[in-house]
Parts: sequence; structure tokens; C-alpha cells
Amino acid sequence: MRKHPRVHAAREISAATGEQLPSHNRMQQVPHRILLPVVLLTGLILRLFYIHAIRNDVLAKVLVIDARFYDAWAQTIARGNWLGREIFHQDPLYAYFLAVCYKLFGHSADFVRIIQAFLDTATIGLLYSTAALLFSPVVGITAACIAAFYGPLVYYTGLLDKTTFSIFLITLSLFLFSRAYRRPAARWSLLAGVANGLAALTRGNMLIVALALGAVLAWPSQETRTRLRRPLAFALGVLMIVGAVTLRNYIVGKDWVLLSSNSGLNLLIGNNPHTEGAYMEPPFLRGVPESEYADSREFAEHMSGRAPMKPSEVSGFYTRQVLKFVQEQPRRWSELMFQKLFLATNSLEIAETYSYYYFAEKYSPLRAAVIDFKLVFTLGILGAFMLLLRAGFNELHVFLFAYTVSLILFFVTSRYRLPLAIPLIIFGAWYAVNELPKCLTDKPRFVVQLFLAGALLLLCSWTPAWVKERVLNSTFATSHTVAGHTYCHVLGNFREGIREMETAKRIYPTSPDIDLQLAGCYDMMGDSAKALPHYLDALKFRPQNHEAWNNTGNIYFMNKNFRMATSAFAAALRLKPDHSVYRSNLEKAKKMLGYGQ
Repeated sequence: MRKHPRVHAAREISAATGEQLPSHNRMQQVPHRILLPVVLLTGLILRLFYIHAIRNDVLAKVLVIDARFYDAWAQTIARGNWLGREIFHQDPLYAYFLAVCYKLFGHSADFVRIIQAFLDTATIGLLYSTAALLFSPVVGITAACIAAFYGPLVYYTGLLDKTTFSIFLITLSLFLFSRAYRRPAARWSLLAGVANGLAALTRGNMLIVALALGAVLAWPSQETRTRLRRPLAFALGVLMIVGAVTLRNYIVGKDWVLLSSNSGLNLLIGNNPHTEGAYMEPPFLRGVPESEYADSREFAEHMSGRAPMKPSEVSGFYTRQVLKFVQEQPRRWSELMFQKLFLATNSLEIAETYSYYYFAEKYSPLRAAVIDFKLVFTLGILGAFMLLLRAGFNELHVFLFAYTVSLILFFVTSRYRLPLAIPLIIFGAWYAVNELPKCLTDKPRFVVQLFLAGALLLLCSWTPAWVKERVLNSTFATSHTVAGHTYCHVLGNFREGIREMETAKRIYPTSPDIDLQLAGCYDMMGDSAKALPHYLDALKFRPQNHEAWNNTGNIYFMNKNFRMATSAFAAALRLKPDHSVYRSNLEKAKKMLGYGQ
């Protein structure tokens, strides 16, 4: 029987890398059949212990920001609103995943976390299967061990967040694609496309990866019909999922939106003159996902002078702003792209709402997950480079490159970077199995690779001043700020809330957001003397905050400092001319000064 060309290619790669193809000999499979369940069980137990440890933490008991948003959305779906009434603004699939969980097992965030622990264990199994398919079962077991103890994977299982679900789908899509790449049957390509489309419903930038992987399927030189059959099947799989969501968006909103309408806004967040490449919320957003679309539409309509605007038009407005920025400031944009590439390869786990370091400091099961990004990055890049030299590129190289491009086109945070760990773990496992043993017996090779490993570790660990000030301090402070806000505004525990916020203030003393939160808590306690300096500090860094000016005016008014109250209320009204409360406050302050009737 004539063997398929990809089988020959796979054997050539194995010969070049000095490995054996996965054997079907039953005796050779026995150790891996024993080891894999042990690794999977260990990974699952570690994740369950971590979920148990955090169960009483305020950030686990009280859902905030994205978690609260997805929880509320899922409950709406579970009550029967499966189609929805509006065009998706956020990636939708995680809300439907939660809705299915709630429908089957009741409304329980703890139960969802347990399901996510099992999903993440399945991700470990998929990493084993992919590495074993590409290289050998030994590499697969090594990859599974790395993933089982990789801290960020463990951390995200404890959050009501789409990351664990997304990583599972992305890993599944890569495994199915690796199967499709080595099988002539188009059904594997179709399945890989469907999985990639589903992954794109949790990470929209996976569509960029799909384009790159589809090109790989069409790359080898074969007869035209065979060459096109599999990429077409892959494209069909992606379009089946994406097309269904696009059609649904048109049915409910009469607007052609591919997946979700926040792509232009996300592009702007990562590409403007004021950012450093991490997530930095624009001043026109209120900081909660429930109002993100309304805020972004209001700002777009105000700036463009057009109203009303469709979701696609709002997204297009922000995309045009980015293109204008690139055209007018190409040097700054180029610097920004390098900054984002630096952040993508740095060991820092950049926070948004929750921080990896907040939980790692408090809970020992997360500290037991001893493998961090430094190790995964160093071994992974060495493995990718050595494999590229020995056997040329494979689909892991393509995924790594395409996802990195899609990442730095937007902005870098820990959860958005996490998919890079998938190919890096497999590359690192290959390097540990095939290159490290050779280094022990070959001194020149050992010296060269030790130098390369040291250089990568230094690069990954380096924290320049701009990262420390704008990214690192924010990352270490953010969860303390969120915890403080939750204690004060949700639980009414002002003592604990202020303690958490004071901790955040010590970490990040120049943050206007932390000062605003502290001022708000002191205001709620009726301690205006302590609230006032925090409002003033916040306004030094963010003078466009009209609410802070109004609150400052109220404190001055209560203290009978009517001149300063008038000035503060006037500043608030200049920023928000149509605000009736600000106008009324200003008139009262002027009257007390003797300027009114």
C-alpha cells in the first residue's frame, strides 16, 4: 500500500531529531499508560486543593466585573433566552458554557470551578496526545508533567473566567489540526476547523491563527485536488461556527458583526499614544463590562457627530482611530509593538481584575505549582529553535508565530498570553528529552546552550523602569484594590476594605484609581477629612474625572469652604455641561458666596 506523503515527512522529522515515531508496540506503551493517569490525577488533585483553599476568599465568594457579567449573562440564558436580543459585544461561548452548567447542576460558582479543574486536566491530556503524536510518548509525558505543575494553568481554574475553557478549546483545536496535518481524510481538517471556530468564540484573535494554519494545510506540493481538499474542509469547519454567530447577530440586531462588536475598541486599547502595551482602560469607560458597549457607543457618537451608530459602525470608528494613530505616529506605534512583544515574553503575569500574585501569596496549593513562565519560555524557545534547525518548521511554530502576532496587535495580559504556553510546553518537553541529555556529554554544546538559556532567562526576568511603574505596580496592586472595593461596597466591611486599599496604595502610590477607591470608602464612612486628600491626589493624575471634582466640591461645601466648593463644582460642570446635579451644586455654592439671588 502506498504510504501518504505526510507519513514519510513525519519519519524524516523523526530521523532528523533522533527520535522514534510513536510505536504501536503494546509493551512499549505500558509505562506511558501507567504514568499518564498518575500525572493527570496529580494535576487534578492540585487544582481541586487550590479551589478548596480559595473558597472563602472575598474574590472567590463575591463575583466582580467580568465574573459578575458572565454569571448574570449565563443566568439569563439558562432562564430560556438562548438566542439573546442584542449583538454580542463580548466573546459569547463562555456564557453559554456557564448556562449549561447552571441548567444541569444549579447556580453554583464553586461547582463551575470544579468542572474547570476537570477541563484543565483534560487540557493536560490533550498536550500529552499532541506531543506524543508529533514526537514520542516520552515527550508527551514530559509535556503533561510541565502542564500539571504550570502555575498560571492552576490559577485560572479558580476564577469564573473564560480562560480555562478557552485554553481547553485551543489545545483541542491544535491537537485536531496536528491529526489533520498527518491524515489524508478531510474529516480531520473539518473537525480541526470546527474546534478552531469554537476557540474563536472565546478568543477572537484565534481567527488570525486559523488563517495561518489553513495556509499550512495548503502549503505542501501535491496535486491540486488533494492540496485544496483539506484546507477547504478546515475553512468550512471554521465558517460553520463563525457563520452561525454572524447570522445570529444579524437576526437579532440587523447588523453584520462577525463575532462580537468589541474588536475595534480592543484594538484602540492596545494601540494609542497613552498605553504601554498592557490593558489600560480608556477614560470614557466606566470600568464594568455591563456598560462598556453603551459607553463606547456614546463616545464614538459624540466624537464622530453621528447618531445613532450600529455596533459595526462603533467598532469601525475605533479601528479608524487606530489606523490614524499608526499613520500619524508610525515611530511611536513601532515602539509600542516592541513593548508589547517584550511584555509577551516577560515573566510578569500581567493582571486585569484578578492577580496571580495575590492568590499565590495567600494560598500554598498555587505555590506548589512550581513551574512558571520563565522556565516554560526558556525551554520552549530553545526547543523551537533547535527543532527548526534540525527539521524545519511544523504546526507548533506556525501557531506560536501567528498567536504572538495576534496578541501584540491588541494588548498583553496574563490570560491573553496563556495560549502561547501550549506550543512552548511541547517544545520545552522535546528539548528536555532530546537536547538536555546530549548537553551533559558534549561540553561545547553545553556551553553554547547554557549561554542561550541564561540570555533567555535574563530577558524574561528583566524589569525596566517603564514596566515597573506602569505595569508591575498595577499588577501587584489590582487585586487588593478590587478586594477593598468588594469589602466596602458589597459587604459593608470598611475596616477590611480600607486595609486592602492601603496595601494597594503602598504598592502603587501614583494610581488615581486607588486614591478614588480610598476616597469613596472614607466618604461612605462619613470621614471627609481622610477622603479629601485622596480625591485631590487622584485629580492630580486624572483631572478629567468629573465625579471626583463633584465629590471634592461636596466635601468643601460641608466644611463651609464655599470658594473651593465653587471652583470644584465648576470644574465638574465644565467636563459634563449637561449634568443637572453639578449645575445645581454650583448654584448653591455661588449663592453661599453671595453671588446668587
